[in-house]
Amino acid sequence: MNIVLATDGIYPFVLGGMQKHAAYIIRHLAGNEHIVDVIIPDNGVSDTEEAATRFWGNERPDNIRFHVIPYPKLPRFLGHYVIASYFYSRRITNYFSHKISTADCLRQLLLARR
Repeated sequence: MNIVLATDGIYPFVLGGMQKHAAYIIRHLAGNEHIVDVIIPDNGVSDTEEAATRFWGNERPDNIRFHVIPYPKLPRFLGHYVIASYFYSRRITNYFSHKISTADCLRQLLLARR
């Protein structure tokens, strides 16, 4: 099964309960036959290779692929969080439809940032 896992970050790049939970899910799925595309924002990492290397170290499985999508930078105003989350969701959808069109399942853990 091909799975797309979209999250607002994963441990150790972002500290938090949901981020650690997402990291556990990724590590668990790595031991199975599933192909997993992990979509994360650019907080704490600059590109896909850096994310994979820092997350896995030397034991990088072939069935887990990271995709770093830049989170929109907006000035602070009333509702900026909702607008930025909307734009980020559109970026994920656009990226998903063009680059990862073979997925069987799209799991959204958390698209909105704190």
